[in-house]
Amino acid sequence: MNVLELDEIASDKSADIMGRLLKAGKPVNIVDVLISGIALANGIEEIITKDSDFKTIEGIYGHP
Repeated sequence: MNVLELDEIASDKSADIMGRLLKAGKPVNIVDVLISGIALANGIEEIITKDSDFKTIEGIYGHP
């Protein structure tokens, strides 16, 4: 199993995602934002989940 870390690049991606969400008036759970930032920083194209926060993130920011 690969473990992906919250590094500087992932932190920057997460901050950008949250900034865009807040600007759009659609804040979501910070943990979901961090997961999305880590995924983006590591080239992950898809997250499989039932959590609707990720759909909100995708709608504002794009994949994942």
